[in-house]
Amino acid sequence: MSKTVNIDINRLPAPTWNKLKLNGETVENVSLDGNTSVKIEGNGGLTVSERGFTGRNGEADSLFEAFGITEKVIETGENVKAAEPAVIDLTYTDGERSGASFYIEAGVGSSSSVIFRLLSGKTGKGTAALKIRLRLEEGAAVHVSIVNLLGDAFTLIQSLEADVEKDASLALTTVSLGSEKAYLGATAALHGKGASLDSHSAYILENGGRIDMNYTANHFGKATDSNIKTAGVVKENGYKVSRQTINFISGCSGSKGNESEEALLLDENVVNKSVPLILCTEEDVEGAHGATIGQLDETLMFYLESRGLDKEEIYQMLSRAKIEEAASRIDSAATVQMIKERLGDTEE
Repeated sequence: MSKTVNIDINRLPAPTWNKLKLNGETVENVSLDGNTSVKIEGNGGLTVSERGFTGRNGEADSLFEAFGITEKVIETGENVKAAEPAVIDLTYTDGERSGASFYIEAGVGSSSSVIFRLLSGKTGKGTAALKIRLRLEEGAAVHVSIVNLLGDAFTLIQSLEADVEKDASLALTTVSLGSEKAYLGATAALHGKGASLDSHSAYILENGGRIDMNYTANHFGKATDSNIKTAGVVKENGYKVSRQTINFISGCSGSKGNESEEALLLDENVVNKSVPLILCTEEDVEGAHGATIGQLDETLMFYLESRGLDKEEIYQMLSRAKIEEAASRIDSAATVQMIKERLGDTEE
């Protein structure tokens, strides 16, 4: 029998009442057979190297350490402006259980875009684990896009951790259209004055699938800024958990944070759980959160049906709109086309 491990992921920084079972998730009996097949194109001034996994007591580190996953290092030199995005394809075969780890180092004043595409056959099954660490030096700008196009029976464990220094900006775009189970986590530590995080995640959850998300912005530096948004559709016995945390830590005066969620529930037999948190030990800050969660408004349904659309067409149109809003942030026409094809749009 192959070795397995249990991992704790998507933990809230401040626990809620345990009975709600929203403080985090334990994924049991996870096993990896090796490293995922990786192909990198269009490095645009980035350098790539490889080393052993360097755990830093982060989420899911024990999984990558237990199975000897190596780590690819992507570096952008000081003041280098990457001419094009680096597109990283992680390809999984049916039945594969593998992991990939990346460390992204963005030099002072640099700018770059890195796109991760998780690919497999539409009906494939397996386990995919992805770990991304980032360090953004002063004034650096990085846009990370993660597109989940895995098969419907895959389990995805995805963790991102970032250290963001003075005047540096991290943009994160996540589009999740695959996997039976997807555990998505991202934490940004905004250390320097003027550091920022802009995160936008979109998903469609159907066929009894489960998605468990946890996005956290820790504000350490003065005048830091964060914006965390999730938007998606839950239908056909889907089960969704969304955690969003803005943590204002003493000393981060002048900082601002905003978190928002849009969840469209298209069936009665779905589960939707949302945990918006604002934690604060600093007085001079601004934090806001809001959510729009529920089924379609009857007036809107009547209007659209009166224009000749049936119920299924309306659902598809609104589902696509959630995804396309996030996809419009991705600076790769080929990647956007792959997303459209997964949504059933075969037109160029």
